[in-house]
Parts: sequence; structure tokens; C-alpha cells
Amino acid sequence: MDYCTYKSLDNFMLLNWKTVSSLTRTSLLAQTAMALRFLKNIHMAHCDLKSSNILLAKGYIVKMADFGDAYISISDRLKDRATITR
Repeated sequence: MDYCTYKSLDNFMLLNWKTVSSLTRTSLLAQTAMALRFLKNIHMAHCDLKSSNILLAKGYIVKMADFGDAYISISDRLKDRATITR
């Protein structure tokens, strides 16, 4: 588990809003978008996405958190092929 130096995105922005450069803000947005695209590609829905569930590690690296309500979507095509055994 990584230590997130800056805690959550909402906490970080609340304390540093005026001093954070537009380049850093753009980087945070891009990293969040890439994380969401990754989740979409593996058919996972986060279901509780908010700024307090986006953590910032050293170097302003975005980490997604709180996957408690997340689920993985299985396409109908895969459901039809699945066999349940007891």
C-alpha cells in the first residue's frame, strides 16, 4: 500500500487551491481520466467516485480509493456461456 502524502484531492485542493498551477491541475485531471478509462476497459464501475476518493501520492500521483461499492460488469454474451456447477 502506498502512502498518500497529500491525502485526498478535495483536502489538497481546499488547502492549496490558489497555489496549484494550471499544469498540475491538468495533470491531476488527466490522471483521473486515465484511471476511469482503465476501469471502463476492464468493465468495472467505481460507483462512489468523488474527490475524497481520489488520493494524491508523492509527485502528485493520482490513486483511486474506496472500491467498496464497485462492481464488474459481465456482458450478456459472457453470461450466456457461463456454466454454473453445484
